[in-house]
Amino acid sequence: MIFSKKIKDNRIKYYMFGMKIFSYPLKTISFEKNKIKIHKNIKASIHIVGSDNIISVMEQKMCHNLSVFIHGNNNKIVIDSENHIDNLDIRIGNHFPINNSSIYISHKSWFGGLRIVLEEDNSKISISDDCVFSTDVLIRCGEYPHLIFEKKSGKYLASPTNLSIGKHVWCGEGAVLLTHSQIPSGCIVGTKAVVTKKF
Repeated sequence: MIFSKKIKDNRIKYYMFGMKIFSYPLKTISFEKNKIKIHKNIKASIHIVGSDNIISVMEQKMCHNLSVFIHGNNNKIVIDSENHIDNLDIRIGNHFPINNSSIYISHKSWFGGLRIVLEEDNSKISISDDCVFSTDVLIRCGEYPHLIFEKKSGKYLASPTNLSIGKHVWCGEGAVLLTHSQIPSGCIVGTKAVVTKKF
Protein backbone atom coordinates (compact mmCIF):
# COMPACT_ATOMS: atom_id res chain seq x y z
CA MET A 1 0.00 0.00 0.00
CA ILE A 2 1.38 3.42 -0.99
CA PHE A 3 -0.54 5.44 1.62
CA SER A 4 -1.44 4.30 5.12
CA LYS A 5 -2.80 5.77 8.32
CA LYS A 6 -2.20 4.82 11.96
CA ILE A 7 -3.66 6.12 15.20
CA LYS A 8 -1.00 6.11 17.92
CA ASP A 9 -0.26 8.19 21.01
CA ASN A 10 -3.54 10.12 20.51
CA ARG A 11 -2.39 11.30 17.07
CA ILE A 12 -3.41 10.34 13.54
CA LYS A 13 -0.27 9.68 11.52
CA TYR A 14 -0.14 9.43 7.71
CA TYR A 15 2.56 7.47 5.90
CA MET A 16 3.68 7.21 2.27
CA PHE A 17 5.90 4.27 1.30
CA GLY A 18 6.34 3.60 5.03
CA MET A 19 7.62 7.11 5.84
CA LYS A 20 5.57 9.48 8.03
CA ILE A 21 4.49 12.52 6.00
CA PHE A 22 2.38 14.34 8.62
CA SER A 23 0.33 13.84 11.78
CA TYR A 24 -2.20 15.74 13.86
CA PRO A 25 -3.70 15.30 17.34
CA LEU A 26 -6.87 13.28 17.75
CA LYS A 27 -9.09 14.75 20.43
CA THR A 28 -11.34 12.59 22.56
CA ILE A 29 -15.09 12.63 21.99
CA SER A 30 -16.85 15.11 24.21
CA PHE A 31 -20.39 13.84 24.75
CA GLU A 32 -21.31 17.18 26.32
CA LYS A 33 -20.58 19.01 23.05
CA ASN A 34 -21.91 16.38 20.60
CA LYS A 35 -25.18 14.43 20.52
CA ILE A 36 -24.68 10.72 19.88
CA LYS A 37 -27.61 8.31 19.86
CA ILE A 38 -26.84 4.74 18.82
CA HIS A 39 -29.17 1.77 19.25
CA LYS A 40 -27.95 -0.88 21.69
CA ASN A 41 -27.54 -3.55 18.97
CA ILE A 42 -24.99 -1.41 17.08
CA LYS A 43 -21.25 -1.82 17.47
CA ALA A 44 -19.52 1.20 15.99
CA SER A 45 -16.15 2.94 15.98
CA ILE A 46 -16.67 6.68 16.41
CA HIS A 47 -14.08 9.49 16.50
CA ILE A 48 -15.09 13.15 16.71
CA VAL A 49 -12.93 16.26 16.64
CA GLY A 50 -15.30 19.20 17.05
CA SER A 51 -18.59 20.18 18.68
CA ASP A 52 -22.33 20.44 18.05
CA ASN A 53 -22.30 17.36 15.81
CA ILE A 54 -25.19 14.87 15.78
CA ILE A 55 -24.94 11.14 15.12
CA SER A 56 -28.13 9.05 15.18
CA VAL A 57 -28.12 5.33 14.33
CA MET A 58 -31.41 3.44 14.68
CA GLU A 59 -31.85 -0.32 15.13
CA GLN A 60 -30.50 -2.26 12.13
CA LYS A 61 -31.22 -5.73 10.73
CA MET A 62 -27.47 -6.41 10.87
CA CYS A 63 -24.39 -4.34 11.65
CA HIS A 64 -20.92 -5.89 11.42
CA ASN A 65 -18.65 -2.92 10.78
CA LEU A 66 -19.68 0.72 11.14
CA SER A 67 -17.01 3.41 11.38
CA VAL A 68 -17.66 7.16 11.74
CA PHE A 69 -15.10 9.97 11.79
CA ILE A 70 -16.00 13.67 12.05
CA HIS A 71 -13.60 16.60 12.12
CA GLY A 72 -15.64 19.80 12.24
CA ASN A 73 -18.70 21.42 13.79
CA ASN A 74 -22.47 21.35 13.28
CA ASN A 75 -22.48 18.21 11.14
CA LYS A 76 -25.23 15.59 11.19
CA ILE A 77 -25.25 11.87 10.36
CA VAL A 78 -28.52 9.90 10.48
CA ILE A 79 -28.78 6.19 9.66
CA ASP A 80 -32.41 5.10 9.75
CA SER A 81 -33.61 1.61 10.64
CA GLU A 82 -33.63 -1.88 9.09
CA ASN A 83 -30.45 -1.67 7.03
CA HIS A 84 -27.97 -4.53 6.54
CA ILE A 85 -24.53 -3.07 7.26
CA ASP A 86 -21.64 -5.36 6.48
CA ASN A 87 -19.09 -2.58 6.03
CA LEU A 88 -19.87 1.15 6.15
CA ASP A 89 -17.20 3.84 6.66
CA ILE A 90 -18.34 7.48 6.97
CA ARG A 91 -15.88 10.38 7.11
CA ILE A 92 -16.68 14.09 7.37
CA GLY A 93 -13.48 16.15 7.22
CA ASN A 94 -9.91 14.93 7.32
CA HIS A 95 -6.96 16.73 8.91
CA PHE A 96 -8.96 19.92 8.24
CA PRO A 97 -12.48 20.63 9.57
CA ILE A 98 -15.73 20.44 7.59
CA ASN A 99 -18.75 22.29 8.98
CA ASN A 100 -22.54 22.37 8.55
CA SER A 101 -22.80 19.23 6.42
CA SER A 102 -25.13 16.23 6.64
CA ILE A 103 -25.45 12.60 5.59
CA TYR A 104 -28.82 10.83 5.66
CA ILE A 105 -29.27 7.10 5.02
CA SER A 106 -32.85 5.84 4.84
CA HIS A 107 -34.36 2.36 5.46
CA LYS A 108 -33.79 -1.18 4.22
CA SER A 109 -30.57 -0.83 2.22
CA TRP A 110 -27.64 -3.26 2.07
CA PHE A 111 -24.05 -2.08 2.45
CA GLY A 112 -21.42 -4.62 1.39
CA GLY A 113 -18.58 -2.12 1.45
CA LEU A 114 -19.38 1.59 1.13
CA ARG A 115 -17.05 4.45 2.03
CA ILE A 116 -18.50 7.96 2.22
CA VAL A 117 -16.01 10.85 2.27
CA LEU A 118 -17.47 14.37 2.63
CA GLU A 119 -14.90 17.17 2.40
CA GLU A 120 -16.96 20.26 1.60
CA ASP A 121 -18.73 22.70 3.95
CA ASN A 122 -22.53 23.10 3.80
CA SER A 123 -23.00 19.89 1.82
CA LYS A 124 -25.62 17.11 1.85
CA ILE A 125 -25.58 13.43 0.91
CA SER A 126 -28.81 11.43 0.97
CA ILE A 127 -29.44 7.74 0.25
CA SER A 128 -33.08 6.67 -0.13
CA ASP A 129 -34.80 3.36 0.70
CA ASP A 130 -33.96 -0.13 -0.49
CA CYS A 131 -30.58 0.41 -2.16
CA VAL A 132 -27.76 -2.11 -2.62
CA PHE A 133 -24.06 -1.20 -2.43
CA SER A 134 -21.56 -3.88 -3.39
CA THR A 135 -17.97 -3.94 -2.09
CA ASP A 136 -15.42 -1.12 -2.58
CA VAL A 137 -18.04 1.51 -3.48
CA LEU A 138 -16.92 5.11 -2.88
CA ILE A 139 -18.97 8.27 -2.50
CA ARG A 140 -16.55 11.22 -2.43
CA CYS A 141 -17.64 14.86 -2.22
CA GLY A 142 -15.14 17.69 -2.18
CA GLU A 143 -11.97 18.62 -4.02
CA TYR A 144 -9.45 18.31 -1.20
CA PRO A 145 -6.46 17.97 -1.50
CA HIS A 146 -6.67 19.12 -5.15
CA LEU A 147 -8.18 22.54 -4.51
CA ILE A 148 -9.02 24.87 -7.39
CA PHE A 149 -8.60 28.65 -7.00
CA GLU A 150 -9.58 31.67 -9.10
CA LYS A 151 -6.37 33.01 -10.63
CA LYS A 152 -6.87 36.74 -10.01
CA SER A 153 -8.56 36.80 -6.61
CA GLY A 154 -7.10 33.60 -5.18
CA LYS A 155 -10.60 32.64 -4.02
CA TYR A 156 -11.31 28.95 -3.48
CA LEU A 157 -13.79 27.88 -6.17
CA ALA A 158 -15.70 25.31 -4.14
CA SER A 159 -19.45 24.95 -4.16
CA PRO A 160 -21.57 22.95 -1.70
CA THR A 161 -22.39 19.39 -2.69
CA ASN A 162 -25.92 18.03 -2.88
CA LEU A 163 -25.49 14.36 -3.79
CA SER A 164 -28.60 12.19 -3.81
CA ILE A 165 -29.37 8.54 -4.47
CA GLY A 166 -33.00 7.57 -5.11
CA LYS A 167 -34.91 4.44 -4.10
CA HIS A 168 -34.06 0.94 -5.36
CA VAL A 169 -30.59 1.86 -6.68
CA TRP A 170 -27.92 -0.81 -7.13
CA CYS A 171 -24.24 0.23 -7.12
CA GLY A 172 -21.86 -2.41 -8.45
CA GLU A 173 -18.44 -3.32 -7.09
CA GLY A 174 -15.87 -0.52 -7.25
CA ALA A 175 -18.36 2.15 -8.37
CA VAL A 176 -17.36 5.77 -7.62
CA LEU A 177 -19.87 8.60 -7.11
CA LEU A 178 -18.30 12.05 -7.06
CA THR A 179 -19.42 15.58 -6.21
CA HIS A 180 -22.86 16.55 -7.57
CA SER A 181 -23.82 13.00 -8.62
CA GLN A 182 -27.58 12.47 -8.79
CA ILE A 183 -28.84 8.88 -9.13
CA PRO A 184 -32.61 8.65 -9.79
CA SER A 185 -34.72 5.84 -8.38
CA GLY A 186 -34.50 2.45 -10.07
CA CYS A 187 -31.03 2.89 -11.59
CA ILE A 188 -28.11 0.46 -11.74
CA VAL A 189 -24.58 1.87 -11.47
CA GLY A 190 -22.29 -0.70 -13.06
CA THR A 191 -19.07 -2.17 -11.73
CA LYS A 192 -16.17 0.34 -11.77
CA ALA A 193 -18.46 3.11 -13.10
CA VAL A 194 -17.54 6.73 -12.28
CA VAL A 195 -20.46 9.13 -11.86
CA THR A 196 -19.93 12.92 -11.76
CA LYS A 197 -23.39 14.39 -12.53
CA LYS A 198 -27.05 13.48 -12.91
CA PHE A 199 -27.29 9.85 -14.01
